[in-house]
Amino acid sequence: MTVMRALALNGRRAQALEVIGRLRTRLVDEIGIDPGHPLQQLQLKILDSRTTEYLPLAAG
Repeated sequence: MTVMRALALNGRRAQALEVIGRLRTRLVDEIGIDPGHPLQQLQLKILDSRTTEYLPLAAG
């Protein structure tokens, strides 16, 4: 998810959302699992144009 955060932080929100969309599709179609809560939350934060709350990039 670091790539998606980096894109969003650099003003490339549309590309970040595109990457999330491709990841979600692959998870569902190829592995048969729903994306987890962290990916869903990141997508919502990127969609909210009022926030730049995409950090931290790494846990810990």
